[in-house]
Amino acid sequence: MTGVQTCALPISFSRDIDPHGKLITSYQVNFEVQRDVGFGTVVHAAYVGSFGRHLGEKWDLNVVPYGAEFLPQNQNPQSATPSPLNDNYFRPYMGYGSIPQQIYQGNSSYHSLQLQAERRFYKGLQFGVVYTRSKAMDYSEGDSTTSGGVARYLNWKVWNYGLAGYDRPNILTFHFYYDVPNLSHVLPNPIVKALFDNWHLTDITSFISGSMQTVSMGTSPSVNFTGGGDGARPLMVGNPNLVPGGQSFNTDRKSVV
Repeated sequence: MTGVQTCALPISFSRDIDPHGKLITSYQVNFEVQRDVGFGTVVHAAYVGSFGRHLGEKWDLNVVPYGAEFLPQNQNPQSATPSPLNDNYFRPYMGYGSIPQQIYQGNSSYHSLQLQAERRFYKGLQFGVVYTRSKAMDYSEGDSTTSGGVARYLNWKVWNYGLAGYDRPNILTFHFYYDVPNLSHVLPNPIVKALFDNWHLTDITSFISGSMQTVSMGTSPSVNFTGGGDGARPLMVGNPNLVPGGQSFNTDRKSVV
């Protein structure tokens, strides 16, 4: 039949491994100062860092370039409205579908200031407080074919490098341990001793910063902004925080994406 284009089912890959991948490496740094301030209390101040190098990432070797879906030669002649052919007709490696490649070029970093004050166990009581201020950065997370993806055409430092999903900049924790006085010292009795002696009270309370909010975008009807490549993202051009004064999200939108 003339005028009809056909495309054989492309060959698919589950994973291609970079033959030049380097050994995954992790560096740990810890520097701490302690001081006894009296009253059975010790304070600590520490810098703790962790750095990952040659981490596993994934990119797709067979993604069509930006704008490829807009080219005249890649349009579907059978469509009543302008629309591109399936990407399999003009991928960089013809005859193949997606080619996810495992590479070992990812980096990560974790910096933290950790402060702690702790009263040693004395007369049945121990308590303390710990505060951590930190920042975790990476390119991507995970190394499977469904996660850990990085850009194929764009600069990773622009497109992928940012706060890690596990970044929690502030963590404040209080803890205590208390030996409840034995009631049998006041009421000597076998039953009182069995029921009310040797009790302990413990508690750990933490206040932890939440994870960052993911911003996504969508259009209705769907719009092809890039014609291929690594996709598109919204850009924040205003302050996303509402100014004080009782405004709500529905009545005062101060940011445009």
